[in-house]
Amino acid sequence: MSTETPETNADCPFCEWLIRGGAKPPTVYEDEYLVATLCDVPITPGHTQIIFKTHYHELAAVDPDDSARMGSLMPLISGAIKNALGAEMVYVACIAEMVRHVHFHLVPRYVSSVKGFDLLAGPRIPLERVEETLAALHEQLHTKSKQSI
Repeated sequence: MSTETPETNADCPFCEWLIRGGAKPPTVYEDEYLVATLCDVPITPGHTQIIFKTHYHELAAVDPDDSARMGSLMPLISGAIKNALGAEMVYVACIAEMVRHVHFHLVPRYVSSVKGFDLLAGPRIPLERVEETLAALHEQLHTKSKQSI
């Protein structure tokens, strides 16, 4: 008998740690519906993934309420990345091909970075300075949440 539900997938690496308690990447933000983590193989420093906690295999399947939640969170995380890490711009990509669980990549582009799709296709870098990056992002998110009250 399968333990898979409509909200999980037995073969999904994200469901493995989201639902079944596997090793979790460094967390930038989390609520009941979404989690934002530092990418374990980033393109640039601060590369963050925002992941639905519900397993959606493609963008067309995403519940409208969850879509609205994602839409509200992306500018918040993007702003934190720009302010905390000095990114000139933050690119957003949703591919869901390697991991068939819809998630969005927020990839910081710095002044010294290549621009456009070349940045997204570029080599991956080691995940470094995790604690420092998380602290800076958490501080920015905390500041933004206090300003919106």
